Parts: sequence; C-alpha cells; structure tokens
Amino acid sequence: MWGIGLIAEALLRLPLVYLLPVPVAVGLSQGMAIVVLAGLGIWNVWYARRLRGGPPEG
Repeated sequence: MWGIGLIAEALLRLPLVYLLPVPVAVGLSQGMAIVVLAGLGIWNVWYARRLRGGPPEG
C-alpha cells in the first residue's frame, strides 16, 4: 500500500511542477507529502490492529 500511495503522490506532483509557480508548487508539494505520509501511517496502524484482532487489552 505504501508503494501505491507514494507513486500516486508523485504522479499528482508532476502537473503541479509544470502548472504552478515554483514557490506555490514547493508549498503544495510539502503539504501533500505530510498529508500522504500521515494517511499512510494511520492506515498502517489500522491495518496492523486489524490483523492482530484489535488493540491489546490490559
């Protein structure tokens, strides 16, 4: 899933580089990276808990 998410992010960045001014593209690129990495991290935690059958009790 991480590979798919990061490739999708890179593909979304390409038009930004060509269509927007450099300072705007850099800002959006950094924002996209934060959102994508946070989303993938949250998905990773959710998926790991699902595989283990939920959070440990105790």
